[in-house]
Amino acid sequence: MIAIWRDQSTGYATLSIFLHTPEITISRYDIAQNLFVSKNNLLVEGPSDLNYLTFMSNLLESEGRECLRDDVTIVPVGGLDKVVSFISLLRGSKLKISCLLDSFNNTKGAQRLNGLIQSKIIKDKHVRFFDEFAGDNHEKADIEDLFEQSEYLHILGEALPEYNSIAVSDLDDRKQTILLQLKAVLGGKDFNHYKPSQSLLGMGLTAKYFSKDTLDRFEKMFIEINKLY
Repeated sequence: MIAIWRDQSTGYATLSIFLHTPEITISRYDIAQNLFVSKNNLLVEGPSDLNYLTFMSNLLESEGRECLRDDVTIVPVGGLDKVVSFISLLRGSKLKISCLLDSFNNTKGAQRLNGLIQSKIIKDKHVRFFDEFAGDNHEKADIEDLFEQSEYLHILGEALPEYNSIAVSDLDDRKQTILLQLKAVLGGKDFNHYKPSQSLLGMGLTAKYFSKDTLDRFEKMFIEINKLY
């Protein structure tokens, strides 16, 4: 069942999808109005991914470099489990679906997604991971790892000033991702990963701020994602 209503306080319309399939227990997730499904859809786990991808795509476009195709809609679905559910929901439709995901942190998620691939609900080549584009020194990666460490720390410091004293030298490169490195620096404490991505949108940074490697990484990723549609 699909239900749509508008929140009068925010102006956002909400799409709620209730799944009733043999493979999936009943679940629900919400998609903001500007994230409604279109013909070509790139599923990501959360709104931070949407912010980073949108910003870097626009930045590359302003430099005359390849960005994400205009006819591709980025759809954050609220976690890996909901990515799997969303794919299952849309099977048999004429919509084109691809995924761009963080590296798996547990085998359960990998097993569920691999099950969809083996069942030919989604093609293996349409499931991509950030570690493919973060560089050779990353066996695992989140989207934040496509930036240089110094770049991300600056964005983090703007968003959360209490962390603006953290330096690259404080990070333990034995940890596989910068989010894990920061968690170690903070003594196991986590932080709101969304805030830096939201802060980036308003910082007014230009291409000159980012290293050539960062721009190349994002462009390579967009080139590969564009080929899927």
